[in-house]
Amino acid sequence: MMNDVNKKMSSKTNQIRWSARGISTAWLVVTLIWIIGRYLAEIKRGYTELSFADGGEILILTLVGILIVLLGWWREIVGGTILIISASGFLLVFLISAKFSLSVLLKGLLICIPFLFSGLLYLLCWKRMRKQDIP
Repeated sequence: MMNDVNKKMSSKTNQIRWSARGISTAWLVVTLIWIIGRYLAEIKRGYTELSFADGGEILILTLVGILIVLLGWWREIVGGTILIISASGFLLVFLISAKFSLSVLLKGLLICIPFLFSGLLYLLCWKRMRKQDIP
């Protein structure tokens, strides 16, 4: 069944689909490695509580991000929409918590931009597939 869908899908649409999947998955892995590193460094120093800007709640949001990326692999429209909404909300939280701190703001942008871009690619893929009448 999947091979039939891939045969009907244009190569450009397939490239967009795999670009979205690759970018979102790769960046999720990078973010998860960064968070684990932050936690290990804080634990080594003896800190047990982390603020949002230091990576505390980011772990929870990243775990939710994993589910969203998997959802994007399954259904582009749902995953793309949720990726865009959640990355925008995440960026807004970073903007609010940054309190004019450029480093925190850049951290937020670095984390959110790839997910926003992936979400847009998922939606573009869905739109192109819809035009081609591919299930």
